[in-house]
Amino acid sequence: MLICQKWLQNLSYFILGLVLSTLLNFPAMGQSPATLYQQALDLFQVGRMESAISLWQQVIENKPEKSLKGRAYLMLAQAYLDLGFIHKASDIWEQAKKLDVTSLTAFVDSIEGNLALAQHDFERAITAYEKAPQSLGVLNNLSQVYEQQSQLKQQLAKEAHLEGNQQEEDIFKVQASKELKIAKDIAQRAIQLASDEVSLDAARSWIRWYQLGELKGLHQALNILQQLPDSFDKGLQLIEIARQNQIGLALAESVAHTLNHSFLLAEVERLYAKELEQNKHYKEAIQRILNAYGLVAQSNLELLFQIQWDLGRLYNQINNSQESRKYYRQAILSTEQVRKNLASAPRRIQLNFQDKINVLYREFLSRLLNNPNQQDLREVIKTKQQFQLAELESYFGNPCQVSRTNKTINLTNQVTIHTIILPSSLHEILELPNGQYRHQAINISQADLESLIRSWRLDLEDEFTFNFRTTSEQLYDWLIAPWTEELAGIKTLIFVNDGVLWSVPMSALWKDHYLIESYQIAYSLGLEVSTQEDSQELFPVLFGTTQSSQVFKTSLPFVKTELENISEIVGGEAYLDDLFNLKKFNQALKSQEYTILHIASHGKFSSFE
Repeated sequence: MLICQKWLQNLSYFILGLVLSTLLNFPAMGQSPATLYQQALDLFQVGRMESAISLWQQVIENKPEKSLKGRAYLMLAQAYLDLGFIHKASDIWEQAKKLDVTSLTAFVDSIEGNLALAQHDFERAITAYEKAPQSLGVLNNLSQVYEQQSQLKQQLAKEAHLEGNQQEEDIFKVQASKELKIAKDIAQRAIQLASDEVSLDAARSWIRWYQLGELKGLHQALNILQQLPDSFDKGLQLIEIARQNQIGLALAESVAHTLNHSFLLAEVERLYAKELEQNKHYKEAIQRILNAYGLVAQSNLELLFQIQWDLGRLYNQINNSQESRKYYRQAILSTEQVRKNLASAPRRIQLNFQDKINVLYREFLSRLLNNPNQQDLREVIKTKQQFQLAELESYFGNPCQVSRTNKTINLTNQVTIHTIILPSSLHEILELPNGQYRHQAINISQADLESLIRSWRLDLEDEFTFNFRTTSEQLYDWLIAPWTEELAGIKTLIFVNDGVLWSVPMSALWKDHYLIESYQIAYSLGLEVSTQEDSQELFPVLFGTTQSSQVFKTSLPFVKTELENISEIVGGEAYLDDLFNLKKFNQALKSQEYTILHIASHGKFSSFE
């Protein structure tokens, strides 16, 4: 079920609230816990989660027999899970397990699987689902787990490709293919069970069958849903069908109006807007999205930011730059709050959201970089800072504490160079000592740039040839040569790079000599940082290895010279080769508060667990 907030905004909701308030104040009223449980279940099935939760809590407070109490706990956990309160759902599920009701074992396994799936704990989800009775719902979820695992392996294969690690890329691709096959096999089992069944789970089985590549699945699902009574879950499935194909849109609209549910109504408006946008009826599409905007509660930030994003994109299509930028900014502000709400969520949920906002930020940057003025370039840099902070928080899984200060470093002999990679071009912005900006767009696609940089990095690792110089010179001509006048008298270049450009040294750019021979080179995230005016005594510690390993096949023969040269400049004890191990590393860092930590080694970094 989709995660969404509910908003009591019409008369039917108001009347329901009065009824529930009465129930809460007079819990007896002649109604048994079993009756209250069924009323809650009915509300749950039409998407009235908060109301269902109130009644299930009453069931528990009335101290029913153990089996009914266990079912109420488990349904409470599922309701909180559907609302997106994963930690709350987990706490309630733990309470349900303590009741130790044998008759609920299958129910417990199913809810545990749902909880683990929401947490993207795939191994635990598979174990729980395989223990549970192999119902349609369980098979649908189990297929989804394997499909998501396959998508994760595909992403890891992409990372390995960008790193030039062909062996690792091939391994992940094989794993992704294997897990996708398992997902399809399980989905096929579900389809066989669903062949004569008319239920929401049967409809979902056919939808999953379509999502895995079988086109007839949507029509089968729609045929089943047409025979079922209107409910919130039915509305969600019809919207899912309509996202793939317009055939379900009319029925989804009918269900949304019958239930008068703001979330469903808003999603229907967005789907109509999508169809209008595809046919280039942008003004009509904007009106539909504005209708959706009016239906969505401000607390439903996940849907709100998508609607604001829609408006930003659509106003851009009719060349209304002012409104477009306004809604892009609002969307970005909404994502800031969503990221804070996700700070304690499982890592893969955070990463999935980060993938979404990556597209949003770059789309907005592309708008700002279309014939920009000085104010636009200033906003580009500010927006890029926000985006890089979002990336950092996503990578580390925690909100970053960035120290901001009113002090600024204003040196007359340094220039900051910002690079921004967009799908069809590379942009470069120079931040000059006088506060002015210079901008250029380089006509190379993201895919071509990534391929070029990947080849260059591999050439740089070949210490026996100078093959890298061809690309070094090309990058120099792109990034440095156009700014001869601006860089006159400049001693320091600070690079605030983007994407794949983080993985390579700008000091190796070449034009008859290396860039490092003309300038001091520094790298920065571009975030504001505080500085200490008083000089600080240096306490360096150096670690390095010259050796290859089972994971990293190439040796690093120049690391010894690197550590020796650094030690001559700043001092410090060096731990090389066999002395560079985890025990020595921990001992050294605990023995003193070092101000410089230098590691010269192989390394592999990933935001995946």
